[in-house]
Amino acid sequence: MDRELDGGIELEAAARRLGVHYQTVYRWVRSGLLPAVRLPEGYRIDPADVDALADQRRTPRPLSYTGRTRDWDRLRGQLHAALVTGDDTGARRVFEQVHLARVPIMEQCEELLTPNLSRIGEQWEAGELSTARVRLAAGICERSLDWAVSRLGSPPPDAGVALVVTPKGDDHRLPAMMAGAVLRDAGWTVREVHGVVPADVGSLAGRIEPALAVVSVTMPDVVDMAEEVRFDLGEALGIPVLIGGAGDALRDLHQELAVLAGSPSGG
Repeated sequence: MDRELDGGIELEAAARRLGVHYQTVYRWVRSGLLPAVRLPEGYRIDPADVDALADQRRTPRPLSYTGRTRDWDRLRGQLHAALVTGDDTGARRVFEQVHLARVPIMEQCEELLTPNLSRIGEQWEAGELSTARVRLAAGICERSLDWAVSRLGSPPPDAGVALVVTPKGDDHRLPAMMAGAVLRDAGWTVREVHGVVPADVGSLAGRIEPALAVVSVTMPDVVDMAEEVRFDLGEALGIPVLIGGAGDALRDLHQELAVLAGSPSGG
């Protein structure tokens, strides 16, 4: 049974209740997504706040925004078939359907891209798909996401700037692209930079003065570089920085961004 100390439970206990890693709960506490009190012996969290967040994460998401039922299983299957056969047109048709239904880009990423990328990765590990085929599928995903973003309107003149970074040595662009697409859909002006070293990120941030930064990390070898970016931007420049790793839910990252920086226009 979880211990309650000083009216709250420890981070490890909260992580067990939420079914996530300890570091995920720590990040949620640091960002403000999960309220906590910091005591000399560590953070303490009200169990009621943990249960409320758990309920929020379990809340079913609507499949449609036009009154029509959206069959995600069917759409995921159609997209998967297009990706593994190299069918750009077939993939575009799937995204055209959800665009016409006015489905937000976050749902497009979570319901279509993320599950298919995971499935394709599993097929590659099992030897069912070649590396060339996986790269082709990734390229189709990138082009499909670019098309979806191109359907968005221009950000308002007073929109805040978000800097989305992929450190040098991390070859996976799509997670950063998805984070950038979600921010654009929320009205941010987004600057994406891929394959950069921390010193270059600091120089760029000094010029564009972003309201927040997201560092996308999918490979263990570049975690230290991501933390260096966090220090350079967060400690030196006072810019809120969020590091998103492999397995992080895009919705969770977006919620944390909203807590860190408020509205895009600073209101």
